[in-house]
Amino acid sequence: MTKEAIEKLPEVMQSMTATLKRCSKDDASSDYMTESRLLAVNFDRFSKYYCQMKKNCTTTENQ
Repeated sequence: MTKEAIEKLPEVMQSMTATLKRCSKDDASSDYMTESRLLAVNFDRFSKYYCQMKKNCTTTENQ
């Protein structure tokens, strides 16, 4: 994701960017699916934020 693309995102999403490597980490095995250093929105983090804001979503952590 380019700097220009990040700047067009809503502010809350701008704060939730990370490298593809960090976004692709498998927490169960601590492995990464890629070594890429390109930036991306961490949608796992964003979905947790959104659920907290709405307070009516069920995340996999709560199941």
